[in-house]
Amino acid sequence: MKNILIIDDEEDLCWLLSNTLQKKGYNISIANTISDGTARLKNVPDLLFLDLKLPDGDGMDLLPRIREITPQTSVVIISAYGSEEKREEAKDEGIYGFLDKPFTEEFILELISQFSHESKDRDN
Repeated sequence: MKNILIIDDEEDLCWLLSNTLQKKGYNISIANTISDGTARLKNVPDLLFLDLKLPDGDGMDLLPRIREITPQTSVVIISAYGSEEKREEAKDEGIYGFLDKPFTEEFILELISQFSHESKDRDN
């Protein structure tokens, strides 16, 4: 079973992601700040949904720390403020994907399905 960490301060969004992904059999952990998210990295998530605007900083600033603690974790940036500059910066950091808020449950399921297939290919 895959482990997913969600770092976002929007409770409704965390609930939607968590509920959707738990129904598909994923273990979900939620953090609402960079500091809490950093502490939860010790559980080595397979996939991490990371918001850019968090109460204690910019999610992009956490990417180097994620790579240091758990380099195998794939990161999906989620943001309502996804400028082209941020997309390029995220791409340069090697993120798995970039989601613009708002998004649909169907889009998340499609992304997770793609991630699962690619993970299986890497594991084989």
